[in-house]
Formats: sequence, structure tokens, C-alpha cells
Amino acid sequence: MGGENFYAFAPNAQVWVDPLGLNKCCENSKVKTEPNSAFFWSCRTDGIGGQHIAADIAKYNGGTTLEMLIEARKIIMPTWYQNNQASIKAWEDISSEYATCASGTVTGVIGKDLRPGNI
Repeated sequence: MGGENFYAFAPNAQVWVDPLGLNKCCENSKVKTEPNSAFFWSCRTDGIGGQHIAADIAKYNGGTTLEMLIEARKIIMPTWYQNNQASIKAWEDISSEYATCASGTVTGVIGKDLRPGNI
């Protein structure tokens, strides 16, 4: 999956998330989740493993993260490079789709302290 991912899941999750599952554009989405199962994590972790910790928490609670879906559904994604616009766009697009297609209650996994720039 590549190195650390410094992309944001959604610039405004309150607007991008579909709490009632009414967004019809998600019917054929590769990253659509069951209601109440989407887990988001804060991506700036300074190498402390936020992705894996979030996956463990999501699994324990019967949910999923974007990265878990990418792996399970064998979605081909470019390796994240923070200076590569194509890589950034691909990750922003799939992150946006994941956020848009989430429904019901969504869960955010964040650390004890948020650093500047965290979502």
C-alpha cells in the first residue's frame, strides 16, 4: 500500500457523509459500507501506525476503514507520494467517495492530542 498517507478523508465530513444513506450515486461504489460501519482515522500520525490502530478498532467494533476495503476488495491504488499530484488526486478521490457513501453513524479514530492540520 505504500508509505505513510498524508491525505484527508473529507474536507467537511458533516456535509460529505450521508447519514440516512440516501445518496443514490453510491449504489455501485467499490467503497460503499454498510450503515453504521464506516471508521475514519486521523491521518497525521508521525509514523505511530494510525492506519493499523484504526483497523484494529474498526474490526473489534464490526466496522471497516477505507484501507481495509481497498485491501479486501482488491482495489488498485497508487502508492502515496505527497509530491505527486496524480497520487494525491487518486487518494483524495477515493477518500471522498468513501466519505460520501458512508451512512448512519460514522466513527472517527483520533489520538489523545490533535496536532495542527489534523482532521
